[in-house]
Amino acid sequence: MNVDFDRCFQLAMAHQQAGRLRDAEDLHRRILAFDPVQSQSWHLVGLLAYQAGATRRAVSLIARAIIISPGIAGFYGNLGMAARAAGLPRIAFKACRAALSADPAFAPAHYNLGNWHAQDSAPQTAVAAFARASMLGAADMGAYDTLGKVFRASNLREAAVRCYLGAVALGPDESRTYNNLGNLIRESGRIEDAERWYRRSLTLKPDIAETLANLGSLWRDSKKLDFAVGLYRRATVMEPGLGALYRNLCNALTDQGWLAEAAKCGEMAVAVKPEDIAAFRNLLNCSGFRDDVGAEEWRALHERFGRSLTSPPEPLPLAAHRPTLGEKLRIGYLSSDFRVHPVGSSMLQVLRSHDRQQFSIYCYAEVAQPDPITDEFRAAAESWCDSIPLTDAALAERIRADGIHILVCLAGRFDRNRPQIAAWRAAPVQVSLHDVGTSGLAAMDYIIGDRWLLSRRSNEYFSERQLRLPHFYLGELPKNLPQLDIVGRDGPPVFGCCNNPSKITPTALRLWGKILAARPDARLVLKYLDRYSSPTVCQRIVNAMTAAGAKPHQIDMATQGKETVDRFLSQYNTIDVALDTVPFSGSTTSFQALAMGVPVVTWPWDRMVSRWTEAMLRTLDLPELIADSADTYVAIALRLAEERAVWRQRRSEMRHLVETRLCDGKPWTRHLERLYKALWQYHNFNRPALDVHYDP
Repeated sequence: MNVDFDRCFQLAMAHQQAGRLRDAEDLHRRILAFDPVQSQSWHLVGLLAYQAGATRRAVSLIARAIIISPGIAGFYGNLGMAARAAGLPRIAFKACRAALSADPAFAPAHYNLGNWHAQDSAPQTAVAAFARASMLGAADMGAYDTLGKVFRASNLREAAVRCYLGAVALGPDESRTYNNLGNLIRESGRIEDAERWYRRSLTLKPDIAETLANLGSLWRDSKKLDFAVGLYRRATVMEPGLGALYRNLCNALTDQGWLAEAAKCGEMAVAVKPEDIAAFRNLLNCSGFRDDVGAEEWRALHERFGRSLTSPPEPLPLAAHRPTLGEKLRIGYLSSDFRVHPVGSSMLQVLRSHDRQQFSIYCYAEVAQPDPITDEFRAAAESWCDSIPLTDAALAERIRADGIHILVCLAGRFDRNRPQIAAWRAAPVQVSLHDVGTSGLAAMDYIIGDRWLLSRRSNEYFSERQLRLPHFYLGELPKNLPQLDIVGRDGPPVFGCCNNPSKITPTALRLWGKILAARPDARLVLKYLDRYSSPTVCQRIVNAMTAAGAKPHQIDMATQGKETVDRFLSQYNTIDVALDTVPFSGSTTSFQALAMGVPVVTWPWDRMVSRWTEAMLRTLDLPELIADSADTYVAIALRLAEERAVWRQRRSEMRHLVETRLCDGKPWTRHLERLYKALWQYHNFNRPALDVHYDP
């Protein structure tokens, strides 16, 4: 009988190795019918169940083998593998430990422990386990790849790079690892190196949607918009059900100014994955640029966004945070713009000007690539938190643990900002600052602007209560501000616009086309980084303006890339009149033009996003530059062209107005602090506060 048993066992193993699982299981069952305590057969039947996807059955069968023959490391190792696949983590972990107790040199158990700790974000423990597995000959490229992901999630980039390079050495034909390496190196700002790794990944597998999208995002960041759009389109064909691809395509099309198509992609991204906050924010941004979105659609879009965030998965109880007598108010600023950025430039003045006898300043920084300005913010804050590694829930808990009284969310819908933190009620009072419209969040208590941005006559929807400073815009003149050319030169007038082409809508192009048609001798200079190196962007603009009466030779689109601030600003000496975009008006660009003494023509619509230039011009007492219709916009521009010599003589006067009225951070911060104190009194002490519609 023993001979028959041995032959059955060997034949069963042959069937199993050849993939004939049913034949193998039948033979093992015959063996167990003859000998029910044959542990090896129970173990192998369990492995067959695992191979067939019956993971819980596999756990039960392998456990019977262990009961019969305890102390065999291989049995425990395979039990752990099956239990992990079955979603039984505690059993899996105990089995892995038992395998090492049975045999401390059992390499697969060390390897599995490494994966376990890696996925549980315990990188140091994972490193030790993988190192032991490697010494015993069990580590492979998958271990290094997994550990690289953990290091990346823990923001330990150099360690992650070393792991991915180790994985590449062991698995040179694995496109996934090349893709991961490209992602990591791109985050470090090494664009050319990242592109090389992405290309190597695509050489191995040309139609992987994730890598196509990653290379597309790299090219979008490098302003190679036409190439980026092409890759995103290919990726959506490969993975039509992946919402992130439509989200990326929405962004790239918005950059090019194809706003209607961008909005469709944004809606697709939201439809595919409604919980994707970034997709919804991209749709909001795209809609903010559009000139065909009415007040009701604008409101409905923000209400949809707000509803998607009103119930966090783990709502936190409301905290009182009542300060004791004499305690400073703790102000938390949450932003991705603590860096070289228009919002950063403005807010750095505020942080430096805060009264530290009355306020403690906490910064929660979503800054992926810090720069020297980031260091200045860090020095100006009393507490600094790198928020990138934190989930929304963890960040909200950190803010609450810090005892923040007023949380200020900066530029909520833009960049990497996280306005959704407000939905967790991270602080008793929550304020939106430097956004261009409502956040749409019921938990965002207030929005700050001024009497023009938040006009009392407007019917624009806001989920927040409105706070008004004497004036909102706070800029900073560069130290090396170019001299003004008040003499000018003979010749026809030159109009100019240095706004993002995303803001250049069909309405703006019709207006500009009419202006150039009325002055056939005039030119329009368009400049924004190297965005006009895109043939698609240029063709869209030329086609629309010539349809409105302009001639192609009147349109001059500059393609220079990055340049120093003084060199960029000095080019305003060649421009007579700046033309604002419609409906999303300029902010920093209008400030820069005015600082160079160039008049800016604007046409504000009935929404906050359209009134930034108007708010500056009202503060500077220049209402004659503000249009109330398409016809008056064209008329003002043509009048300024005729009066360009007079306006050149006023350039020094205009710069002085800008410097004295828009650049003094200390009084601006005092007004802001007055609002903060009033809000805290109103919220926590039930005392009469300042009118939150504050118009001093």
